[in-house]
Amino acid sequence: MEMYNVKECKKGLLQKKGGFISFIFGWVLVTIIFLVVLLFQFLSFSNPAEIKKLKGLGTARTYAFPYEEVFQATIYYLINKKGFTIVESNKEEGYIVVAEGQDFFL
Repeated sequence: MEMYNVKECKKGLLQKKGGFISFIFGWVLVTIIFLVVLLFQFLSFSNPAEIKKLKGLGTARTYAFPYEEVFQATIYYLINKKGFTIVESNKEEGYIVVAEGQDFFL
């Protein structure tokens, strides 16, 4: 821990530690990193309409159980075992749209 006397404090701690330019540069850098992360999060979100266009690109499997049971078991697994949030589901069309983690736009 460094000790400062009154004369040094009058000069300003910013000058003692690297100057005002370094202080501003640090805050600018932190702000830029924050905005880049925020932009990445914003661009990584998909809406249900975009996801529906991907139908048929996922994995298709055939089970030896009735469709209703498999659909309900899949929803149970996604919510309780994987921790996803169901955004939209349509049993007749055979799709389930889930979100992982927090999605602020839902």
